Amino acid sequence: MRSYAYHSLDFDKFCAVSMKLINIPITIATNYCLPRHNISYLQFVDYFLSINSNFIISGDINVKHQAWGCRAGNPRGNVLYSIANAKNYLILAPPGSTSWLTSPRKKHDILDIFIVKIPK
Repeated sequence: MRSYAYHSLDFDKFCAVSMKLINIPITIATNYCLPRHNISYLQFVDYFLSINSNFIISGDINVKHQAWGCRAGNPRGNVLYSIANAKNYLILAPPGSTSWLTSPRKKHDILDIFIVKIPK
């Protein structure tokens, strides 16, 4: 294991471990993004630049987009979708809802995803 980091920003909390697997550097991170904050394109780009060039990121990122099976999109999901397409990041999502609802007004949806960039 090479390094470990924990960061807390206004909109995001994440923990990451950087290591080498088969001589390939990779960062594995878990995130929680607060749903009440908007995250801009540049904030996402800065986040991805702050970690290794190869990564597996998972967590409750609160990004919604129909491309990974959500009922509808949200601004944060649209931004991430645009970056993922531009950078060839892979978005992986489970086949069903990952939300834990505390309000009857809300609907189940996919909030937990993986964002992956690894060599082929």
